[in-house]
Amino acid sequence: MGDAKKEQVGSIPYAIQIPMKLDVYLNYGRRLYVDTPSQQRAYIAPISAPDFQGLQMKSGLVQHDIFEDTRQAPYLCSTDRYRRLDSRKGIYLHWSIPKIYRSGIAGSESASDVVNRQKQLGGFPTANAGNNSSTLTFRPIPTRWVIWRAIRGISTPPNSRIQTPRVQAPLGLTDQFWPGTFDLPRDPQTIHDCFIIESDCVRSTDAIPPTEDVEVTASPYVDPTTSIEQQGQVFLGRASSLDSWTADGLNPPEPIQITVAQAYNPFFADYQPQNSSVLSFFDDLSLKDPTPGGSSAPWYYTEAVVSYTVMGYHVTNNADPLYVATTLGQNLNERIAACGLKVDPLSSVLDPDYPANMRTLCYGNMLNIIWLCPPIDGTNPFACPNRMAYPADTLQQSFQKTHPVSVGTNALDALFAWLRSTETGSEMTTDEIRRNLMKLQTLILDINDDIDSQLQAEDLLATNNFIPGPNEVCWHFQAPNAVPGSTQSIIPTDDQAAKLRQLNVAQAQLNALNRACDQARAQLWATFWTYMADRSNGTANQQEQRLTNASLKIGALRSQISDDMTGAAPSISSLTQTVDQLTGVLGLLQAGTQQRFYTQRDPTLLVAGLQSQWPTDWDQNTTVRLNPASNQNPNPNTFQLPIFDPDVWQGKVPLLFQQPMTDLISESVFGANDYQIFKSAPYFGVQDRYEGQQGWFPLFVEWEVEYYHIPFELWEFGPQGPEARVGYSLKSEATVATENIQGDFRILTGRCPLLPQTGAVLESTLKQVFSKINPNEQFGPDGKTPMTEVQKVELLNAARTLDFSATSMSGLTDQLLTQMQGSHVTPLTNGPNGLEVVQDALDVGKDLEMTQADFLMMQGQTTITPFASLIDIPADHTKYTPFKPCIHGQFRFTKLNVVDKFGQVVRGIESMSDVSKSIGPTPTALFPCLGDSYSVEPNPDNVTANVVLPRTDSLCNFVQLPPSINQNARVNAAFVSPDPPQWRQLDEWENPVRGWLVINQANISLQVFSPDGYFVREFAVDNQPITRPFPADNNLVSGLDPIMQDLLEQFANPGWIQGFFQTVSQTVEEVQANPSSYSESMLSVLGRPLAVTAFSISLELADAPMSNQCTVAPTDPSVEPTDLLSYDFGLKIGDKNNVFDGLYGFFTAAPTVDPKQGAQINWNSFNSYHASDSAEQQIPGDPSRRILADLTIQPFYPDPHATDFSMELTKKQKVFVGIIDPFTAVNIYTALLPIRQLKLPPWTIENGVSKISTFFKLGPVLVPGDVQTFNADPTYVVAPNYRLGDATEPIQNGTIPVPAIGMGDWGWLQPYWVSGATKYNLLGVDPAVRKPGFEPVPYTAVEGYLQQKRPFSKPDPMNS
Repeated sequence: MGDAKKEQVGSIPYAIQIPMKLDVYLNYGRRLYVDTPSQQRAYIAPISAPDFQGLQMKSGLVQHDIFEDTRQAPYLCSTDRYRRLDSRKGIYLHWSIPKIYRSGIAGSESASDVVNRQKQLGGFPTANAGNNSSTLTFRPIPTRWVIWRAIRGISTPPNSRIQTPRVQAPLGLTDQFWPGTFDLPRDPQTIHDCFIIESDCVRSTDAIPPTEDVEVTASPYVDPTTSIEQQGQVFLGRASSLDSWTADGLNPPEPIQITVAQAYNPFFADYQPQNSSVLSFFDDLSLKDPTPGGSSAPWYYTEAVVSYTVMGYHVTNNADPLYVATTLGQNLNERIAACGLKVDPLSSVLDPDYPANMRTLCYGNMLNIIWLCPPIDGTNPFACPNRMAYPADTLQQSFQKTHPVSVGTNALDALFAWLRSTETGSEMTTDEIRRNLMKLQTLILDINDDIDSQLQAEDLLATNNFIPGPNEVCWHFQAPNAVPGSTQSIIPTDDQAAKLRQLNVAQAQLNALNRACDQARAQLWATFWTYMADRSNGTANQQEQRLTNASLKIGALRSQISDDMTGAAPSISSLTQTVDQLTGVLGLLQAGTQQRFYTQRDPTLLVAGLQSQWPTDWDQNTTVRLNPASNQNPNPNTFQLPIFDPDVWQGKVPLLFQQPMTDLISESVFGANDYQIFKSAPYFGVQDRYEGQQGWFPLFVEWEVEYYHIPFELWEFGPQGPEARVGYSLKSEATVATENIQGDFRILTGRCPLLPQTGAVLESTLKQVFSKINPNEQFGPDGKTPMTEVQKVELLNAARTLDFSATSMSGLTDQLLTQMQGSHVTPLTNGPNGLEVVQDALDVGKDLEMTQADFLMMQGQTTITPFASLIDIPADHTKYTPFKPCIHGQFRFTKLNVVDKFGQVVRGIESMSDVSKSIGPTPTALFPCLGDSYSVEPNPDNVTANVVLPRTDSLCNFVQLPPSINQNARVNAAFVSPDPPQWRQLDEWENPVRGWLVINQANISLQVFSPDGYFVREFAVDNQPITRPFPADNNLVSGLDPIMQDLLEQFANPGWIQGFFQTVSQTVEEVQANPSSYSESMLSVLGRPLAVTAFSISLELADAPMSNQCTVAPTDPSVEPTDLLSYDFGLKIGDKNNVFDGLYGFFTAAPTVDPKQGAQINWNSFNSYHASDSAEQQIPGDPSRRILADLTIQPFYPDPHATDFSMELTKKQKVFVGIIDPFTAVNIYTALLPIRQLKLPPWTIENGVSKISTFFKLGPVLVPGDVQTFNADPTYVVAPNYRLGDATEPIQNGTIPVPAIGMGDWGWLQPYWVSGATKYNLLGVDPAVRKPGFEPVPYTAVEGYLQQKRPFSKPDPMNS
């Protein structure tokens, strides 16, 4: 077989066949449905070309976005479902370009060599040597598309013999039958035609025949060789009949590289009205007059069954991503994998002898389309087909009845909001899949009994709610002799530690300077755009002043960027040199990642019942076939193939594609007659056949909202909802329906894609849930029985096809910052030598004395444009500023359109007009389901909603956006140590524990241990004398941290220690978590060891606070916007309702450290969630204070140009001395950012808690017989500084039958009076003694100390 295969290679060319999905829209012209109310049917949007004049850098012409929103139907009675021009009547065929052409590649400049190599291996274009590696590059799409059309008659009645098609002839001849007596193809029942699409054909209006309807036969195009002023006169794409087309020839020139990111249009590849004759085909179903000597006027098919096969290829080898150059050293298997493809093993076998230089052939079918378009005459002016279903109408009717929309912080939150709305009492109106999802919601959102599940679930939600900023570097010390498996960081020398601190400060400042430099570049672009947009506005004096101000600002920004890059220290160059020098000196370092900055995601909009039409396996590698296929079914006896003459390709299609195309057309003909040749042809089946309904492929959502800004002082921070989650809500007494709030509003708009990954994202989230939550808690539909593995797989598979689509309302936050997203002109373009500055930008820049270098500095910062004077601001700018540094308000939808790839529009909101009352158009209300974070509080009547524009019923058409910061920020939380004049963040090798407290419930006392586990002293709570076997070690006391010494001084106050002990004991009872690392005996008898530590919290901004960029409503001096740095946001440390939080309480400390007096700590207030709030129950002197109101925190921005950047990082920080659980993290909440967790490093437990063994006095106790005789051997005598588990541990002198706790390992310190002094031997405790044995006399009464021999945490089994 191998020899035969080689012989075939030499004679038959090979092609890799990549499947595509085809969709059709049937346009019947001047026809209306009269049996369906206009409010219950979708309409077709007018064809509107991009306004390329908006790409001119001229005031009055330049635009933020050259694509208009889909216009609403002007009157509801004329919502056309068809385009009414006769020239636009026909079939619109669109093919979804395969994923190989939708994935791009980009990388940093520093990795340009690696990126360019990956481009070569992945089939990306590399001819442009100057192409910037940071620019996203896509593979060019095929530019030749062969469309094979087969037309036959409709069976009447069904399943009878095939009839010939019916046609309508001109000149008054109506309803003619195709007679079948002319020169037809070999099959008299089927008529075949072939067309060719030239996707790269650029034509000007001068070259387009005046009879051609260019809006449906070509696409708008931005031609780089044509001036901007003439861009509206240039079109891309041409469709021709194959027999009249002039072929490319043997050596065609390299085609224009067309990609999915073409023409400034993010929807270019999929929106059919704007890619005609490029990625779609308009078929008017016309034919030439077949009668002998007939007229030149076309005839049109009126009844027919139409099938299409579309095949696309690249004109040249260099443009083909699967063509592997022999010099590259890559085989075909590697190229296929690099392109995200996989060969279908059932239909093809990739033989090693296959040639590496195979070519790409995209293909797809749409079979058996029923075309019913009877002629319009006087008796039937509104004739229309009655056999076709309209999926868009179904969604439109759903909006009329149920408002199937929800808004949440992420797709999962929005989905759960909608699912909750489908509940009726205890029964759900949804199917089993939805019931399972609701059970999973309980697992994700409710508090679980398993600590890991709860923490992971909260982390999962927090990650989905926020967008992380880029990773930034920090440094860690690494030694070559690190102990494997050890969790303790390597301790450097003092000199190494000092240098490492210096390195990390320099690196942090370098990171900050890079961000500041990027912000300055963005401001440079914003200043240029604003001047360009406003250039001709106002009087001559105003224009001159505008020019002066812009020139000064650009000059200042130019200087700032230059200084930041290469100026005097601190600069990027000097700091880079410092970092390189220190990393070289320190040597063994490991690069890590700093805590990332985050920003709140824009709200997520979900439409239920809107099922994605993208392939369900879109996120997987595309399955391809090889030609010829190796697995075919026998040919049916009733047909012969091929049924057409393959000679049609001669001289038209490259030889290497002729046989593959012949095979594909043969396959489609058999498919049209319900036969399938290839067993596993992708898309072969339901998706390849017309199913009697209008095409429907939802592509994007257009939305418009009215946002009302509610003052920050009307919000409160605290537990929200039945689960008491921390967040913001309106104060109960807040009234928002006031004239002041109603006047402070903004109109926000957006266009968001409906991406193919919606179901895949849900599936991925469910997988995370299954992996992170206890399987015994993953209940099935009955809510009692855990889900089986089969049920989980079924749920994951069903998640991909669940009937909903979600999309982010991108741009909402940007617009509140007076910035706009959209397709707009930029000053930079990719040229043959890399980035180039367009001439129009240089012309405008001359006024500002800008150079090419100024524009090149804008690289990467031109995706967002400032408002300037291009956006209207409806609010009175003398009272309100349009710039909102923080979101806190409510919005309602005033427009919501779901638009499909053919321009069909489903209206979520109608525009009602009442001409008799001169009212309108007024949008109807939309009542979305709301996620927990966006819920609106009820008014005191518990019926109506507390909204800006109140209603009298119980419905709510507003979404509430709680406070959030509109730029990147992060919560810093770290253990600190006083280092005058500041608190210094501890290094990873420094022990953050100041000391340990152990609650001795047996003696009602507090035992104090040093950070490394040595006993220091014990404090009685009930004023009883404390007796210990040895006196307190004053050296240990004096060697304690000053903070710990101050705490011990407070213990001398009886009321203070009693209140403190009571509060801590109460907390122990409330907190239920029992980590496995706790010793069971310690939990039973003593309670938990508690760490005393100091930590700081701050809220840091990644960039300097942003400012107003709107010149229509400039910031009025009398209307200052709220300064972001002056906000007092809520801060919550720990959580009473979270049983797994590690905070017991805290004391506040001054943010700075006095060089003489040290840290200033308020020991008079021990803040705890479990302190008594009753004055009657409070002990005099008790420092405990119940946390009723949460703390506040202000954001800060560290100046990256500061000479002492370490001091900058401590600005506005809050410092606390906390009593915390060593095994459980302390949760820090702001509701602005993800929950920040602070937890002791594991090695502190190894060094401290694991070495603590407490003891308490016991006796007198009667024991049978006598005690062991004192052993004076020094190895038996207990020394004052002894410690169990090390070299100081004495040898055990026998055992004693004293009662002890059954759990644990205990020792007995037996006192002896020896030579006028008390000495001790260590005796073992007889584990058999559990109850009186009634042994014979004599008995001895003994007193001593029961000591826990096994420490507080269980030993490591590997070391035990």
